[in-house]
Amino acid sequence: MKEKILWKQKIDPAFPKLIETYLEFISISQISGNKGYICPAERQLENLKIENYPSIASVYEHDDLEEGFVELGLLLGEESIENDMKSIKRELKKKKNIFAWYLEMSEHMENESKKYYSEAFEPFSSTERFQEYISGKDKAACQIIGRKMKSDIYTFIFHHMTVPFIDDKEEIKRNIQFKNIRLSTKMTKRTLFSVWDSISLLVNGASLKELFKKAKSGDDDALYDLIKVDKTLFAHEWVRERINKAAYIGDGNFFELLGKAVADDPLKHSGRKEDLDKLFLVIKFFWDFGLYRLSDYELHDLLLESKIDIYENVESFSKHLSRHRNFLPK
Repeated sequence: MKEKILWKQKIDPAFPKLIETYLEFISISQISGNKGYICPAERQLENLKIENYPSIASVYEHDDLEEGFVELGLLLGEESIENDMKSIKRELKKKKNIFAWYLEMSEHMENESKKYYSEAFEPFSSTERFQEYISGKDKAACQIIGRKMKSDIYTFIFHHMTVPFIDDKEEIKRNIQFKNIRLSTKMTKRTLFSVWDSISLLVNGASLKELFKKAKSGDDDALYDLIKVDKTLFAHEWVRERINKAAYIGDGNFFELLGKAVADDPLKHSGRKEDLDKLFLVIKFFWDFGLYRLSDYELHDLLLESKIDIYENVESFSKHLSRHRNFLPK
């Protein structure tokens, strides 16, 4: 029995609620990526139409996780989230210890989560405590500590914003449908990027940002792979410059391969469409929130508690998961 709840000692014990909130957001915003589709639903297309069908170009180089948290908080109907983010910035500018603020806010959480964050953030609560904590540790150990700290911060902010509103689904739905249209469109683009990135990992074996970096540096093969998934890529000036160059030098082969990439359905012939399910999206989204620290057994137990449809048998789940590990951050 102790083994089955071991994941609660490694990540926020409220993690099933975080997963529920994430899937609920995808569901009520009608982004059908959890069913393996590339396109948003009809209502979201209407929202995108208001802004003349904007591309997701900005997400590649100017995506700000903090801004994403604020936008999600506003969509949830909680404008105090923005004030919280401003408070964090003010504390950082004053060079005060931000973990004292985290510990203060954790007092409003349920006991298990409060205890978890108290233990997670306490070593960073003062300069003296931090120096004592890392004393004698080598560079590799400090990198592990740093990654865990970052993931706990992500989880803490996500928890702080979303868990109190998990029972207000109709309120959230109204906010997304009738308020903050431009804000909702930004979140649509972010969510689409996440879904398309999952497709790229499954089909191309590389993330959109990896391919973007290579393509921008002149790798045409990476450009073709990008456009197979993201047909809005032409909004980037450097893509248009590459097309103009091909036109000026009469590069017919470039246009032939580009045309094939534009017409391609990346999932049609891949045999991997069944992989783009709730399981993969949840693992990919929350991997850097702390899931990377769990064993297959612990992750399996967490997902079962989160009511994700997975293999009942841990061994079968491990085999399924092994197909995705290369696509997750190291």
